[in-house]
Amino acid sequence: MTQTERIPLSPNSTRSTIGHINSDHLREMLVLAHGLTDATWAQEARLKEIYTDALELTVTAKDRSESRFVDFEQAVKTGGQAHQAIKGLVQKARTNLQQP
Repeated sequence: MTQTERIPLSPNSTRSTIGHINSDHLREMLVLAHGLTDATWAQEARLKEIYTDALELTVTAKDRSESRFVDFEQAVKTGGQAHQAIKGLVQKARTNLQQP
């Protein structure tokens, strides 16, 4: 699926998930950026959007800010499903980075 075909989940479904992750789990978002994207240069990563097939991160460093997509293993329909899928992606990223 290309970026233009991505379907965002309902803001009502994702607002609390995105807020929770960006408040309490920024370290995990950086693990995602480093372990599942090419943004190994990133110093910070924030969850920007949740789509049915992926999440979008905003990754930043000193003078650089870009978006990166991380695909879900399977499509999600709700914020709760996305939250569980994100937990699985963090575990996958940690494995890729050889972190416990």
